[in-house]
Amino acid sequence: MPAVVLASTHVSSLASGYDLRVFNLCKALSNVDELTLITLPLTPDLPHARGDARINLADAFVRHLETPAPDTREKCVWRHIRWSEVNFFRLAYPRFYRMAVQMIRDAVEHNKASRLVVFGSGIAEFALPFIPMKVLFDVCDSKFLTLLRETNGPISRETRKPFGRLVSKYRWKNLERNLPAWFTKVTTINEADSECIRSLSKSPTKVETVPNGVGERFFHAAEPNESELRRGLVFWGNLSFGPNLDAITYFIQNIYLPHLQEQDVELCIIGGGANRGLLGLSAACRNICFTGYVQDIVPLVIRYPVMINPMVTGSGLKNKVLEAFAMRRTVISTSLGMEAITDAVDGIHYVGADTPASIASAVLSLLADRGRCDAIGAAARDLVLEHYSWAVIGKIWRNVYSTM
Repeated sequence: MPAVVLASTHVSSLASGYDLRVFNLCKALSNVDELTLITLPLTPDLPHARGDARINLADAFVRHLETPAPDTREKCVWRHIRWSEVNFFRLAYPRFYRMAVQMIRDAVEHNKASRLVVFGSGIAEFALPFIPMKVLFDVCDSKFLTLLRETNGPISRETRKPFGRLVSKYRWKNLERNLPAWFTKVTTINEADSECIRSLSKSPTKVETVPNGVGERFFHAAEPNESELRRGLVFWGNLSFGPNLDAITYFIQNIYLPHLQEQDVELCIIGGGANRGLLGLSAACRNICFTGYVQDIVPLVIRYPVMINPMVTGSGLKNKVLEAFAMRRTVISTSLGMEAITDAVDGIHYVGADTPASIASAVLSLLADRGRCDAIGAAARDLVLEHYSWAVIGKIWRNVYSTM
């Protein structure tokens, strides 16, 4: 049975968790149904995403269509009166909205598609005209839960434009509470995100959790020579993504500077999108290295025995943790950073710590005990091999799809 897939990016970059999720989940369906991908280029590409477009869409899709991007010069003021994020494009870009819906309708009719698969809350409104068609809707991360945690976290953005953030929470809440009523199945990446949507919804039984997987290349990382191993920590991610920025800013301010800088512990930060504040914060700190965007992080990451995951805001699943596990790196994480990886056990697969003092103590302890690092890293790799390869996650996703 042919299906049409909707995504909000070009689905091209191996540096994008969204792109990897769309591609790998759809690849798991490609031997069941013929899939047509329609991309609505609404989300800006990550740095270098176009140049590093190494995802081969032909491995998952029989055809690929793309709408033009919305013309920002035609942005309509009526968007300000919307009560829900589900009305944004219809009100802000009515011409683009009509054109995109018509392209989807043409693809559905031409391919005789019986199902829609939609990735991301931000494009829910493009699927609504096709109800009662069967729709598998992947929220990924709950935007409402993320905004709630930004308000209550140790680094809060609520002080910036507080009224605007209050309105945004209201709009996302109104969207996410209705997703299970509108669509056949709703999935998220994390049980906490699923519970958030269930608690808002009148159809909680429609919501299921499908975590992310980890790519094969991370399992094949070669351990460095002893002389290449650094006495330090590594963190990676898109630094224009709010929760990543919050995490590394919190770590530098509250843990690295007061507790680790004088212990000559290196800190390597990998990722594009760092703002001036973060760059300025660490510019005067010795032993902190910003690499910027790196096409292949593996050779750099494996030089550091410990990966830090000091997440204090956000939701969803941290792909960097699965990647670190696959590379046998020892992860030190806050509770929030590990909530989606429910099979991981503190002290066996990772080291949990939630206060600045306990995180700093865990860092120094692990850097002084290579044997313990190796044992935790090996157990973590076994865990992802058993539960978080894309082959395993693909079976879960196919089961959700087949029971619609």
